[in-house]
Amino acid sequence: SGIILALSAASLPAEDVFVTAFKGTVGSASDNTPCPPSCTTGSVSASGAGSPSTATPYPVIPPSGRRMRFGFVDGCTWSVTPTDTTLIPASGSPYYNFTSLQHTPGLYKIYVTKGSTSQASNLVVKMTADGGTLFDASSNAAPAGVDGITLFAAGDSRAQNQWALAGYISNTVASPTITFSHVSGALASNQRWYMDAVYFQYVGDRCAGAVSQPAVDGPLAAGQTFATVTGVIEGATNVSVYANSWGTQTLIGETNYAAGFAAGKVVVPTTPLSKSDQLTASQMKGGCVSTLGTAGPAVGGGPNSSLRVFLSCWQNEANAGPIGANSSAPASGNPYILKATKVTFGNAPEGGQPLPADACWRTVTFQNGVDDACDMNDGHHVTNNNAFCSLEALVFALETADSGPYDVYVDRIMNGDIVVEDFESYVADTTNTFATPRNATQPNPSISYLSSPNSSLISDKYAFDGAKSCRIQWQWADEGNTRWARVVANAATGKRYPQLDTRKPITVHYLLLPVGQTSSHKFSGAPGAITNAINLYLSATNTIGIAVAGPGPYTYEWSLAGGYLYNPNTESTYTIGGGNYGRGADGSDAGVYRVAISDGFCTEERSVLIQVLDPIPTITNQPAHVIATAGSPFSLKVGADGHVPAGYPLNYQWFKNGEEMAGGTQEIYPVGNASLADVAAYQVVVGNGYGSVTSAVATVAVVPPGVAAGAGTGLRADYWAAHYSTNAFGGAPTLTRMDPRIDFDWGADSPGTGIAADYFTARWLGQVQALGTDSYTFSTISDDGVRLWVNGQLLVNNWTPHAATTNSGVIALTGVGKYDLQMEYFENAGGAVAKLYWTTASGSVGWEPVPQSQLYPAAALPTPGLTFSVNQGTNLVFNWGPGSYTLTWATNVAGPYTNKLTGVTSPCAIIMGSDPARFYRLQVQ
Repeated sequence: SGIILALSAASLPAEDVFVTAFKGTVGSASDNTPCPPSCTTGSVSASGAGSPSTATPYPVIPPSGRRMRFGFVDGCTWSVTPTDTTLIPASGSPYYNFTSLQHTPGLYKIYVTKGSTSQASNLVVKMTADGGTLFDASSNAAPAGVDGITLFAAGDSRAQNQWALAGYISNTVASPTITFSHVSGALASNQRWYMDAVYFQYVGDRCAGAVSQPAVDGPLAAGQTFATVTGVIEGATNVSVYANSWGTQTLIGETNYAAGFAAGKVVVPTTPLSKSDQLTASQMKGGCVSTLGTAGPAVGGGPNSSLRVFLSCWQNEANAGPIGANSSAPASGNPYILKATKVTFGNAPEGGQPLPADACWRTVTFQNGVDDACDMNDGHHVTNNNAFCSLEALVFALETADSGPYDVYVDRIMNGDIVVEDFESYVADTTNTFATPRNATQPNPSISYLSSPNSSLISDKYAFDGAKSCRIQWQWADEGNTRWARVVANAATGKRYPQLDTRKPITVHYLLLPVGQTSSHKFSGAPGAITNAINLYLSATNTIGIAVAGPGPYTYEWSLAGGYLYNPNTESTYTIGGGNYGRGADGSDAGVYRVAISDGFCTEERSVLIQVLDPIPTITNQPAHVIATAGSPFSLKVGADGHVPAGYPLNYQWFKNGEEMAGGTQEIYPVGNASLADVAAYQVVVGNGYGSVTSAVATVAVVPPGVAAGAGTGLRADYWAAHYSTNAFGGAPTLTRMDPRIDFDWGADSPGTGIAADYFTARWLGQVQALGTDSYTFSTISDDGVRLWVNGQLLVNNWTPHAATTNSGVIALTGVGKYDLQMEYFENAGGAVAKLYWTTASGSVGWEPVPQSQLYPAAALPTPGLTFSVNQGTNLVFNWGPGSYTLTWATNVAGPYTNKLTGVTSPCAIIMGSDPARFYRLQVQ
């Protein structure tokens, strides 16, 4: 009979057990004769010439005290069994004590080792166990691959003189038998399979990690009598579902299969599910049960609870249409959400259009510039002034605390009267235009959604128009306020971020069917927009209305801020202010007016915001700057509106340098004979019975005969972002435009697109035209630094951070000549002011901004010359005329010109260096 030898170290928590013998049909511990060819298949030889492995840790018997076995018959086997045994060698000493596995049940790693390298090639061995369950070496949670062990093959050195992991055993007895069997690989022609020792290493409870925790997937609706469990391992014999309600885990369903389930999903029958319960699951295999979590997906109230809908768009000034054209996401910036009254990062947007479950298709209209809009991430209010935007996504948020599931059909998306997407050209059950829903703030959808249902597919089941629509399905994992579905328009096929005209309304048709409803309907007509929807002034009346193209008859129900109107409210028109006992509109008439139009089955809604304003006058035409000729008449004029009959008559009062003017009580203030005494600043106050408004300031200049106003249009203005003070004009300008005047008080605002409110630089270039021969004082008011050149003369140089400060310089100008003008400015932080004023010594021009008529833009940046002189033999003094530039130098004419003085003005003195030669360049930005 076969001999079983087992040996081990002492039994410890990290227990090591070694076995160095065989169990077969022939051979003995001392027999060195190979098995003859007539040996029974399934045996191994006695010991051979090969030396045992030197792998450490050693068994109690050192390598010199044991032999290595081999087999060369197809199908031969080799078995080991750890037992409690005392071995006394033939010599009578020493004694060797051996032990069985001390943890029953337990989980042990199984290692093998060998010493010889002359193995049979392509050797494949099968490992089986009696008294336990084997698991694969790659994971103790998966069944062992019974035919895949190659650790004994020639060329595989993993087991040569080292311990190689062959698998795991979850033992059920203290002395399990592990059998290694030859499966394939040549054992003929004296090719051998060498075998030495097996090492068992305890790694923990036999069930620890043996069975993974499964998860519960959707759909999960109240009253449902099943749950789908995912992550079931192959061979699991039991799958159970639990409901966690108020911290208590209750078994609500289980299913058993003695032969073992296939890996994947299992549907488990349950008691009726209850809304808001959190479901968890467990599974059992080989007597081991997975852990049971406390947090799982929430059960929803049922299909299609009420939602709130929004539209997500992208600002992109590069978009130029046409409507529906594909676009790409802009390089920077966040989408903004139409109809969102508030967005807090990480939470669902607030506001939106309610979308209740209804058998009727609902039409929702979105309008840039009319609907509230918030940035998706930082929540600030967004006004999109670009002509086109990109449709980024359809957005859905919880109306009530209900995780779903949701099943929404979307069809016929229009921009104005142009169809952007109707889904008609796509194949059913494919994804086009709109991708699978995902949470806006969570890149991993599995955290926010159950994996089923979660899809966006073309459907031929329901359609608003034509035969197809887009069916969007999902279920949130819980009812938290972070739950909002963002269905992005970036699917691989179909439209991709289609462009929308921001000046036209966007309409989307939705169908959210109630539970059990299997047919849809749509409104029989086509309502237009609410007509005559204009703001009102106190005491006025206005009749708003709506026209519906269709067969009718229709009924109408008007409401204001959610309250029904009875004045009456059943007609297609409604008169605002008409029911207030003839007094007209008052403050209670302001708000959002809605009209619900019914065809007897389906209802369409339209809405509009109307404000009621006090009819205080408004200035419609501000008084304009005047350049009058001495001795000739001129006049100042204002235009104003009293808005409603009760807002008239209007009264006027003109002021000169802040003093009330006798006789200046009409719309026009005439002067018959202009003189220097008329050079002043003028304003007019326009009033009625409700209040008054003050006009802007208009100045008057009086010039000699023969001098006339110019035809200027302003100055070339270049703005640089993120530059100031010492590096004033680095690189190309961020923004170039025409500024009619230099008369800015930006405060904490930006001067233009691409320029921040702080740390920017500006340069104005062009010419100024004189208004007669005179001595002119040019004054800058700036916060912060400023420089001003007129006719090449530096009149102002206050290139420092400072609060709003006035700096002046004087220059003589002749006739109506045009003189070069250049003004430079930098903003450091805080307030931002840049103004250019002038006056004349004769008094013909008073303190006023240099007017647009006298300013002419430069066509391009100037190209200054560069000259130098030597001062006292130690300094080089460079001159180049007006403007701040970068002076660079190198010691070789080819450069590199890496030595720089940035933002310097002429003249510029530089101490001579010790270099043999220097080459200078003026860098013009």
